Amino acid sequence: MPLDHINGERVEGMDLIYRVVPIEKYQQLPGLTTLVEKTTGSAFKTKKVESVPIWQAATDYAMIAFKNTGAPAGPLHYDVLAQEYPVTARVCFVFCAKIFGREMYVQAPFQLTDEQIAEMKVIGEWEDVRVN
Repeated sequence: MPLDHINGERVEGMDLIYRVVPIEKYQQLPGLTTLVEKTTGSAFKTKKVESVPIWQAATDYAMIAFKNTGAPAGPLHYDVLAQEYPVTARVCFVFCAKIFGREMYVQAPFQLTDEQIAEMKVIGEWEDVRVN
């Protein structure tokens, strides 16, 4: 079952008011970042926190989740959907990949800060909820 790029997908625990947006929107906003804890080193593991674009953080998270379910090594073909939740100032990426003939789903939600929302509004990339 492919993702519904027109109506979106109901995501458990997320608001019922959302809009589907093109993935390219977040791929083209590298300044929209989140903090991610990364582990480096082979013998002595060290953890450090880095600021990465949310699109990269979402993709990295999904690829790790798919790998942990047993996805074979090599390129993984997946479908992805971006949904914005204007009431709660969140964005959620929904990934779907077929692994060993079975569809697997990964959700990567992000809470946007007031500052991030304000910056997106200034460049015309965020709209508040409108009631017609």
